[in-house]
Amino acid sequence: MDENEGGAAPASSFQVSVANSAANGFTAIVYWDKDQSGTITAGDSVLTNAGGTAGNLQVPSFGTLSFGDEVYFVIKVNAGTGVKDGVTNTTTITISDNNGQVNAVANTDITKVVAGLLVLEKTQAADTTGFLNGTGTDPFSIDPLTAAPGDSVYYKIVITNNGAATVDDVEIIDTTPAYTYLQGSVVVFGDIDPGGVDPAITQPSNGNPGVIRVEALDLAPYESFTMIFLVKLNE
Repeated sequence: MDENEGGAAPASSFQVSVANSAANGFTAIVYWDKDQSGTITAGDSVLTNAGGTAGNLQVPSFGTLSFGDEVYFVIKVNAGTGVKDGVTNTTTITISDNNGQVNAVANTDITKVVAGLLVLEKTQAADTTGFLNGTGTDPFSIDPLTAAPGDSVYYKIVITNNGAATVDDVEIIDTTPAYTYLQGSVVVFGDIDPGGVDPAITQPSNGNPGVIRVEALDLAPYESFTMIFLVKLNE
């Protein structure tokens, strides 16, 4: 692949290499981002890869590049199942040419293994949205909500495991807001315990305020579950 930097001669060829700082457990793959989308798509090409600290050097075929042309790359880094929580790895990609006409350019990025990372999102919706009627829309939002005495409000809590390992015995505790009371029963759905055992739900009786507790859930990586409950403002 010919390279021309401002008319430099003779022509040379770009080289792409990648390496990991961790000796074991991490792999890195460099893709040529042909559509410049910033993500890996079907049309992108694998240029080179590294397992452990050994990076394989290849000369990709970009075609002829003129001065000012740009080539985009995406690097995918994976941590193996045996990598312990908290371990970090530095991945380095280096772009050079085979005869030294262009100074080598390197870029680094750090990956850290997080065994269990729970993310919680709580949103609300007025009962007037028709959610009870199964409209198929999701009216929930983090935006402020104005409600009058006698109005009903839904609360939805979504818990997601964004980590690399299963989180056992997940428990979520909430309470009905001041000057409100629970209507009906708490609903829980999603990726609950893989053994098929329903989670333990503790809640105040219908028409009363109090603490709501859902416990004993196991969440594998990227699994989530949702809890929804309805309250009514005191009149």
